[in-house]
Amino acid sequence: MNRIMSLYFVASIIILMASISVYAHTTRSIQSILVQKNGAIVSFEKAINNERGSVSVIAGTDSYLVNVHAEKFMVDFKSSQSVSAAFFSIFPANVKVNILFVSVQPDRKIYFDGNYLNIMTDSKGNADIEDFYPEPGPHTIELKGNGFVPSNNVKLVINVKSTIKCTGEKQMICSVLNG
Repeated sequence: MNRIMSLYFVASIIILMASISVYAHTTRSIQSILVQKNGAIVSFEKAINNERGSVSVIAGTDSYLVNVHAEKFMVDFKSSQSVSAAFFSIFPANVKVNILFVSVQPDRKIYFDGNYLNIMTDSKGNADIEDFYPEPGPHTIELKGNGFVPSNNVKLVINVKSTIKCTGEKQMICSVLNG
């Protein structure tokens, strides 16, 4: 009986570890992709709905069927290329941006143009924002936390696909790296 219980316990641990591993590698979803429209930042799904479109899950896959502007797109959320292709067909004016925070203020909320992105820096001051599609033009990035003085307000201009790298715990500096 003890041996069966031990095997059951080990099997349960393996299943738990597998589910954690799967969760860690499937972070991109229709809700995690951020879009800036008319200054507001919303999920990809909400941006589609705001355009009077619809989104439906394709059963048994990580894909969605997006219907907007009388066009249909199958979007595979495991593929950055699939997401970008559909996105730029629907919102051609926006640009794709990845923002990397390295050793900035820890445990802070990240704001873009005054909008909280629902993302925080970790205890070491790191964060990685992928699949963010702001409108081109001037923008601000700021970190805020309860009871903390906000970080300096970093202003930058983004007009093309870019990676932005922000560093510095005391004085945050952000650089736009095109490409």
